[in-house]
Amino acid sequence: MARRVKAMAETVATLLELQEAVKKFVETRDWNRYHNPKDLAISIAIESAELLEIFQWKSEASLKNGANEILRNRVAEELADIIIYCANLANIVDLDLGIAVSRKLTVNEAKYPAEKVRDSRKWEDVIQKRG
Repeated sequence: MARRVKAMAETVATLLELQEAVKKFVETRDWNRYHNPKDLAISIAIESAELLEIFQWKSEASLKNGANEILRNRVAEELADIIIYCANLANIVDLDLGIAVSRKLTVNEAKYPAEKVRDSRKWEDVIQKRG
């Protein structure tokens, strides 16, 4: 169950609630006329590249222990952009993200059984059988 607080930024929401919030945001600005699946998919890729850029040329050691607050905030902003575009795309193509994610997790449970992938040697066997 979602917890409600004063501001949306302080709200814990379900995926469906996020989709509805994005839908309202887009409709209020009349941006639907500019949004189509192709351009939204491109935007997701661009925002994903911006997320990657945050980590470019950083050492593994500099990223451990939660990194610094500035880095965490930048990651949060890019992840939010990606999720907003994903929610917008889901709205355009009439998908419930919660259902889509749940179904994909079910597929992945069968595809990558924990007892096989937890041990790296067993995981290598799973990969080789798929290749």
